[in-house]
Amino acid sequence: MSPRRHRLQDLWHPPRALRDRPDERRVTFLELFYDLVFVVLIARVAHGLSAHMGLVGLGEFALLFLIVWWAWLNGSLYHENHGSDDFRARVLTFLQMFAVVAMAIFAHDPLHHSFVGFALSYAAYQLILTYLWWRTGVHDPDHRPLSRPYSSAMLACAILFAVSVFVPEAWRLWCWGAGISISFLLPVLIMSLHRTREEVRAQVELSSEVTPSLAERLGLFTIIVLGEVIAGVISGVAGHHHLSWGLFGVAAAGTMIAVGLWWIYFDTAAGLTPKRGPQGIIGWFYFHLFLTMGIAGTGASVSHAALHAGEHLSADARWILVGMVALTLLAIGGLVRIVRHSTDIRRIHYIAGGTMLLGALPALALGFTRLEALPLLGLLALVVMAPIGFAILWWVRQSREGES
Repeated sequence: MSPRRHRLQDLWHPPRALRDRPDERRVTFLELFYDLVFVVLIARVAHGLSAHMGLVGLGEFALLFLIVWWAWLNGSLYHENHGSDDFRARVLTFLQMFAVVAMAIFAHDPLHHSFVGFALSYAAYQLILTYLWWRTGVHDPDHRPLSRPYSSAMLACAILFAVSVFVPEAWRLWCWGAGISISFLLPVLIMSLHRTREEVRAQVELSSEVTPSLAERLGLFTIIVLGEVIAGVISGVAGHHHLSWGLFGVAAAGTMIAVGLWWIYFDTAAGLTPKRGPQGIIGWFYFHLFLTMGIAGTGASVSHAALHAGEHLSADARWILVGMVALTLLAIGGLVRIVRHSTDIRRIHYIAGGTMLLGALPALALGFTRLEALPLLGLLALVVMAPIGFAILWWVRQSREGES
């Protein structure tokens, strides 16, 4: 029996203790595979917004994106702090992915016709993560005072989503809202435990430290979501039976928006860790939430605009488009302010961040116009590219001053 038990233990290791988390590691192929499944789910959620460009559609998109993003972040943080690449980690990761696939299947109308399937799929996903986070405390007594309240909150969220299936329709969204509120109040709970309980303080400080691999993971996830803008361009153009030069212009402008967003994010904030302290760390996570939400919403809006190329967009569609671009610019500008830059480039990054924050104003101003899809997308592309042009001019000026 001893050799068999030894082989089983080799395959099924306990979760890694938080104190054993490596300071430097590379994002694994398992994590990238995990992210791709979530991006499929985000694409389904964004498609719902593209098909229903109005206040109701926007509200449903925001609610569903909060659910999806928080689920992804919790799974990613677990793998960052306690995961490995052994057989156990792969099996439990694949179980999560099955739940996410089920969520994507029911994401075509999750607040109405496919409500039951989506709610139960999300509850199953939360239960898997509850088990994973609870086991970290079982195998690591030092982490137990932190894992117990964390896993209890996640269990409460899972129960609320499961219960929502059995309550009257008027109560369903209240259950979802309560579950999401519990999830987003978790950082506040953890920080309060940090102040009041000495045994939790060291674990909170260790778990809240953003590692370079986690910063890389957020950057990789963002670039995958950016692909939704390109997918939106392709989807909108493919919806036309006859191509035209105007349609190619819409496709070019939409692609330039994606290029500009990629450029300013990956040149100013991607891969950088936040400044120390609770505000910097929590802000870093939530700015990435609004960043990816803005990018996904921009992709949905660009798809809708491309599908209606040559037409005047409705007021709702126009405001959602400019609002999502402005939200993305504000999120990147906020990230630039809270990440740690090297001394030699800090000034230009701060100036570029301010340019992005100011750039949200002309983006929003375009909502008051009644432009067709092509000029509207073209002007938004210019707004997005403005920080890049400013940075290039600054570098040229600096190089000339250095030569003189």
